[in-house]
Amino acid sequence: MISKETFDSNWNKGIEDYKKDCTYPFLDLESNNSWSKVADEWENIIRAGSATNYNAAIAQDEPGDEYSYEMGYFKAFKVICYSAKEDSDSLVMPAMFIARHFIELTLKNLIFNLSIIFGKPMQIGQKNTHDIKKLCDELREIALQYNLTPFADHSFSKIIYQMGDISPKSDEYRYPTKNNGEWNFQDADATHLINLMALNHNMNYFYSLTQSLLLLINDSSDSIYAETAYGNAYIIEFIKIVINSKFKDNKVKDKIKEIIGTHKLPLEKKNMLFKESNDGMEIDYGNEDLFTIVQQEGRFYLKTDGLIE
Repeated sequence: MISKETFDSNWNKGIEDYKKDCTYPFLDLESNNSWSKVADEWENIIRAGSATNYNAAIAQDEPGDEYSYEMGYFKAFKVICYSAKEDSDSLVMPAMFIARHFIELTLKNLIFNLSIIFGKPMQIGQKNTHDIKKLCDELREIALQYNLTPFADHSFSKIIYQMGDISPKSDEYRYPTKNNGEWNFQDADATHLINLMALNHNMNYFYSLTQSLLLLINDSSDSIYAETAYGNAYIIEFIKIVINSKFKDNKVKDKIKEIIGTHKLPLEKKNMLFKESNDGMEIDYGNEDLFTIVQQEGRFYLKTDGLIE
């Protein structure tokens, strides 16, 4: 047993030692800062500071705002890999978690946008999944149907499947233990090794194929969405809310109106037009077709007319 005085002394010494980690390898402007007291400028993280390059704006009011999430996780992964030679056994944890999350975000974004531009029906009210192998299969189905050769290539799927095998639930590199208290890597006879150089290579390959296509679809002035209703970020948000809602028979029109009112989307209600057809309930916004709600075998689907012939 040690005295409280010794405890406090050792803790204060530890604080000084750990300051070295706080300044490495970035944020040189903080190199002379004392963390014994929070400076007035930094006591509130949602207030702009004098170091303007570190004031990060967060908004979701433009098409393709998923880009900020995906690019942020990818760049964070690259920064971690760059620093991994200093402590690969520790940095592998965030590297793996961030890489897997980047893959999951990107796959979901691709499936959604490819379904819109090709007019592939999207099931409404389907339970969200974190299973990247399942998402990979869904993307591969689209790739085979619409001849998107790079995504149909087994090399692409293999990257995702291996990550899904290593981290099936996304928690293995996020927490040290499972919900029942067992270690995530408890097999004492096995060596759990991750080759971060190989992982970096795979992520570069995945990134170049996926982000180049997403840029073509929705994040450039000459994108496929340009000059269409889908170039409106709130139309995209509206469609995503619809997909994640639950519909009842003969209540499609009422549900759409409820969504617009409940979520306070900045869309003109008077421009939202409904038309019943043999296919289902068509929803237009002004002069532009948005989508049709189709019912098949008790399930509801959202289908666009597609943007690619």
